[in-house]
Amino acid sequence: MKNIVGIICEYDPFHRGHARQFSLIRAQLPDALIVCLMSGCFTQRGMPALFSPAFRAKAALEAGADIVLELPTIAAVRDAENFALGGVGIFNRLGFISQLSFGTENPDLSLLGQIAHLLEHPDAVFQTALQQSLAQGKPFAAALGQADTAAVVSKPNNILAICYLRALDRLQSSILPLPVKRDGSYHSASLSDAV
Repeated sequence: MKNIVGIICEYDPFHRGHARQFSLIRAQLPDALIVCLMSGCFTQRGMPALFSPAFRAKAALEAGADIVLELPTIAAVRDAENFALGGVGIFNRLGFISQLSFGTENPDLSLLGQIAHLLEHPDAVFQTALQQSLAQGKPFAAALGQADTAAVVSKPNNILAICYLRALDRLQSSILPLPVKRDGSYHSASLSDAV
């Protein structure tokens, strides 16, 4: 069976990091088809996209995507958890996506999976500790407890990666996660080769 890799994306704009993701997917799975599920006229923050869906889709296709589908606005403008759930739900219903690729600052799938499982299936001890920490005014990442966990959930791509893993778990999907390590810093003052 051919590998068909799904990517839930915005591409506003499409940049070198996105092209790098395609390259890394092809390096791991040379025969893979890449299916992008891209937001339309509005992005996850609820803002109008800078570029039209047609322009962004063309950029993705020229960079190596095999097909670009539109993520419905009802999912595209939601918080990370529901953005991920909407996209994964569509891929799951399509029935032919074998892997879900996503960027993450920490590609340790075991750690990301543990956090996702704990958030998706919290036990009483975890819930109590989390509620107490939040009541003390701690930010969510710090309220999760351990320093390594807090560091992981404080990074934007890690947060979305965990949401993708939660969605796969919640939907009992057979789609396999395929994380791609994101290099570089969101707050860098200069351009570099890292993306």
